[in-house]
Amino acid sequence: MRIRSITIIFVAIIIISCKTTDSSDEIDPKILQDNKYLLSLLESWYLWNSEIDSDQNAANFESPQDLLDQVKYSQLDRWSSISDAAQFTTYYDEGTYLGYGFFYNWDDDNNVRFGYTYNNSPFGKAGIKRGYKLLKIDGVDVQTISDWSNIFGVNEIGFTQSFLIEDLDGNQAEYQISKDIVTINTVLHADTLSVGNETVGYLVFETFINPAREELDEAFGLFQSAEIDRLILDMRYNGGGQVSVATYLANYIIGQENNGQLLFKYQHNEGRTANNQVYALEKFGVLEIDELIILTTERTASASELILNGLKPLMTVTHIGVGNTYGKPVGSYGWYNLDESEVYSIISFSLVNSNDIGDYFDGIEPDFTACDDLKSPFGDTNESLFGAAIEYVATGQTSGCDLVSKLWENRLELPQEQPNPILILNQ
Repeated sequence: MRIRSITIIFVAIIIISCKTTDSSDEIDPKILQDNKYLLSLLESWYLWNSEIDSDQNAANFESPQDLLDQVKYSQLDRWSSISDAAQFTTYYDEGTYLGYGFFYNWDDDNNVRFGYTYNNSPFGKAGIKRGYKLLKIDGVDVQTISDWSNIFGVNEIGFTQSFLIEDLDGNQAEYQISKDIVTINTVLHADTLSVGNETVGYLVFETFINPAREELDEAFGLFQSAEIDRLILDMRYNGGGQVSVATYLANYIIGQENNGQLLFKYQHNEGRTANNQVYALEKFGVLEIDELIILTTERTASASELILNGLKPLMTVTHIGVGNTYGKPVGSYGWYNLDESEVYSIISFSLVNSNDIGDYFDGIEPDFTACDDLKSPFGDTNESLFGAAIEYVATGQTSGCDLVSKLWENRLELPQEQPNPILILNQ
């Protein structure tokens, strides 16, 4: 069977239990064949192939996942993984997945609030918006939940749960909501406003997937018509996506003088230097901005960090964030297994900008800090992170945030329903 390859970068941390089977045990021939194939990929393409034991017996592992968990260079590699090929295609190429259609997190008062809902999703259609507070799930107070892993039940169309939710005015209502196919809107908010004598564009961009191009065309049509002076690019929850979409966005943002300049390059292990490549810019539209202001949190990862790191040497970029970004300066190719049911994604290269700056495993540090309070709509100047950006435009400074240290500490990790964010390098 012909083996097709795709190129992907995983962002999220995956923790899976490991098991081995003795080589003397009988192993399924397909599993053995897949294990051998994965081992060959690791030996040839893995960025840290010098750090792994090449003397491995494919029959000693119960599955390719077991093999990957045990062989990978765990000191740095948090991302090499195996994913379902069909889910990957529908999410990143078509912009759909099965679920409720929301992102949620703890706020600074230890409440669970929705950071956003997709317009065409069960939660979006129910009228639930950013800032609404989640109080109970099937009658269970969220403050009493210690294990969130299965709280949202089976992932099936029509599966229904009860949610007690409080809106921004303090009104509580119980909703019966069923899972369905969610269509993602990647632009969560796009608008312009006046700050002093300047016109400022504001774009909240959530993920780099194929359908985003049309949404970006519409947003930048608005910005070009308004002749904005500065752009606030809000990627606080953006975990990655397709590099072609990342460069598409960058091509709108850059000035004409940047046309043709290097945005980023990626570099392989010593045996694969012939595969090193560069990505150059090609100016879209007529927009010329004086400054790009990027808003981030620790969930800002992969393609979002690529935009931030790649544009910094080329134009005036100011970074306002809730601490450092996620920290993923490496990428991976992905290969289908023999029956094309899964994708093997192993870290294969590092990413650097035109000044050869990368290696941000601890994240990218912001120029100014601010809070993500989750309590106000996008575009409301009372919302802390956006408000900090407006304050910076007006004064050149921000007031900072005394909640930064507590926002992300001592919180249970809330499981998100979207697939693990990845960056796809289309060839």
